[in-house]
Amino acid sequence: MLARSLAFILAIPLLILLTSCASVNTCVEGLTRSNFRVMLTKGACFGACPVYDGTIYGDGTVEYIGRMHTQHEGQWSGTVDATTLCTLKRLIEENSVMTMKENHVNTDVQDAPMRTLTIEMEGQKRVIRWNLGMPEQVRDIEALMVRYTHEAASSATSQPQRTETQSPR
Repeated sequence: MLARSLAFILAIPLLILLTSCASVNTCVEGLTRSNFRVMLTKGACFGACPVYDGTIYGDGTVEYIGRMHTQHEGQWSGTVDATTLCTLKRLIEENSVMTMKENHVNTDVQDAPMRTLTIEMEGQKRVIRWNLGMPEQVRDIEALMVRYTHEAASSATSQPQRTETQSPR
C-alpha cells in the first residue's frame, strides 16, 4: 500500500512534466526565424542611458547589440529554450499586443529614451513605441526581452562579433 502511494506521488510530477513538454512543443511548433521575431530597442537620452537592440527569433536564436553605455558593447548571440519562447508567444497573445495602440510617446518630455517593441508573428507586424509610462500590456514582454537578450551578452559562451560601428581595441 505504501509503495503504491509512493509510486503515485512520484508519478504526478512526471506526468506534469510530460504534459507541459507536450504543451510547450505544441506552442512553438512551426515557429521559425523568418516567421516569428520580437525586437526591443532602447534609444538614447541626453545623458548616459543604455542604448541597445535585443531580438529573439522563432528558432530560439537571441541577438543583442550593445551600442552605447551598456555593460556589453558590440554584437552578441545566444539561444533561449522552447519554454521561454512559448512564454514570450503566450504573453503576446494573452495581452492582445498585436491589436493594441502603437504610439504611447509623450512628446512633452525631450530627454526620455524611446523604446520600441517590434513583433512579427503569423504574418502580422506590430511596432509599439513609448518613452514614458510603459503600456501595461508590454511590461512582462519587455522584462523577458531584457532578461534573455542581456543574458546572451553576459554568458560565458557568447563571443562578441565585430560590427562596422565597433572600433578596433
